[in-house]
Amino acid sequence: MAELLEDLFVEVGWVVHSERNGSDALRSLNTARPDVIVTDCMMPQMDGRELIDRLRRNPKLADIPVIMISGADSLREGLEATGQINLRKPFDPDALIELARQLLPTPHHNS
Repeated sequence: MAELLEDLFVEVGWVVHSERNGSDALRSLNTARPDVIVTDCMMPQMDGRELIDRLRRNPKLADIPVIMISGADSLREGLEATGQINLRKPFDPDALIELARQLLPTPHHNS
């Protein structure tokens, strides 16, 4: 799934940094700050919910928008509390791209 998502975002022209689990993702956030994080709910070593919880407790990372993808029926629980957007599998790749686009920071223009 990670490779498919990476290919999808690269095809649109975005720079992608991919990690295979939540622990590695947290480590990489020490050196790179993404505009949007896309995570799966189910991952080895640290699941998506724990990753988001740790992001929200870190003042330097708390404001990064997150899209969590899952096949779980209980995905809607805690949506407002965690500040994430949930996308249920199977999902439309175009819908994911549009959702990520909406979360990207607005470029600042000098007048």
